[in-house]
Amino acid sequence: MNKKGRLIGFEGTDCSGKTTQIKLLLEKFKKYKIDYAFFDFPNYETPTGKIVGMYLNNEFGPANSVPPKIASIFYAEDRFFQKNKIEEALNDGKIVVLDRYVESNMGHQGGKIRNAEERKKFFKWIEELEYGNFNLPRPDKVIFLYVPYEVACELKKRRKNGGEDGHEDNAEHLKNAEQSYLQLANMYGWVKIDCAPDKTINSLMTPEEILDKVWKEIEHLLNTT
Repeated sequence: MNKKGRLIGFEGTDCSGKTTQIKLLLEKFKKYKIDYAFFDFPNYETPTGKIVGMYLNNEFGPANSVPPKIASIFYAEDRFFQKNKIEEALNDGKIVVLDRYVESNMGHQGGKIRNAEERKKFFKWIEELEYGNFNLPRPDKVIFLYVPYEVACELKKRRKNGGEDGHEDNAEHLKNAEQSYLQLANMYGWVKIDCAPDKTINSLMTPEEILDKVWKEIEHLLNTT
């Protein structure tokens, strides 16, 4: 009987290089012939993902003004739409890599709540909604790539920007989401990788250095499938 696969979620603050890290990791999986599946949320091609797109395009009003529980349901429905495919991959023994997942709902929507205790209650509400009511599979590991907001701002100045959504172009949202993510990482024991250890742009690690840290954190999961 095949062993069940493992679920690895990737989260990150703005400009943390999450997409690059996932790309490098999947290339390494191919090199070592590790069977994997990849899901990226939100998926704007699905019916549920299109609703998320409308939200991020401010079609329901400024994204940051939409109540967190309402916005969270948009994202939760999009993940529920893919639930069967995720479970199928896990039952096939694959390593499932997720670019954003339930924890993104907690981080970004939780940032709209400024009181830490109230935010904690919201985290529990999300947990019950997605892992409880929707019965989505829980990650075996959450990798949180952390770049401080000030460093992210410096990075943005050095490159051309464009195509930012209703969250990415809102400085207040990004600052608040950073605090929300840090609270989550501590509360749930995520693997937090400080991509700029000294909180300066000069201390920013290379993609390869970050990948080494990611690999050390997940290697034991790969050996169990």
